[in-house]
Formats: sequence, structure tokens, C-alpha cells
Amino acid sequence: MGHVAVPIFLEQLKGDDHGLMQQTIEALGAIGPEARAAVPDLIQWLKLALWPKDVSWALARIGPEAALPLAEALDDPDERFRSWVAFTLGQIGPGASAAIPALTERLEDPSETVQLNAADALGKIRGEVAEISKELMTKESPPR
Repeated sequence: MGHVAVPIFLEQLKGDDHGLMQQTIEALGAIGPEARAAVPDLIQWLKLALWPKDVSWALARIGPEAALPLAEALDDPDERFRSWVAFTLGQIGPGASAAIPALTERLEDPSETVQLNAADALGKIRGEVAEISKELMTKESPPR
């Protein structure tokens, strides 16, 4: 039943009722993997950063279907967006293994926040503690 409602929900995301949009994002997450058609739209919502926690949760609930499009988004110039993308991939966990190469590249990101979220995501995807995350947390910040 969930997949039948996805096109309706996608239309609701184009409206101007912010309360309805936020509820729609939550509903898409509740549908889970059957809402995979919503992944491109949800990634755009993650970039808008209106409700990044809700959008991240929805994408994580959709699961592995969102991993590759999210991995492609890690090349975006927006640091905050890259950070949320890496965080979301970690929330997907082992199902986001397709994103490992892109996340590994982000360990060298100019943003320490992105580096930390990428390291954390890699640990969650691999099902282990991310040792690199500990290392990054203890290193000195580079001069700005």
C-alpha cells in the first residue's frame, strides 16, 4: 500500500504548507523501502536544510535504495549538505556499503565535520567502531 501513496506525497512536497510538507517527509520515511521513488526529492529537501533530521530519518528508513544517490551527493560544494549526507549514510548502516568509496574520499574533506561524519558512517556501515573517527577527534585543527 505504501508505494501507491508515494506519488501523492511527492506532489504534496511541492506545495507551500510547511506543516504538511514536514508530515509528508515523515510519512515517506514510515513507508520505508517502498518509497524509493522519493529518494531524489528527499535528497533535494536535505539540501534545503529545512528539516534535515526528518529528511535524514526518512532516507535512512528507505534504506539501501538511497545509498548510491546519497553517495553521489557527497561531491556537492555545500559543506553542511555533505555533512548531512554522510550522517544519513551512517544511519542506513550496512545497507549503505555502496557508499564506502565516496565516504572514504570524504575522510580528506576540507571540513572536519564532514570528515567526522564520514568516519562515523564508515564505522556504522562496516559494523565496527571507526578508529579514524577517534583519530580525527584528537588531531589539532589546521590553521584557517
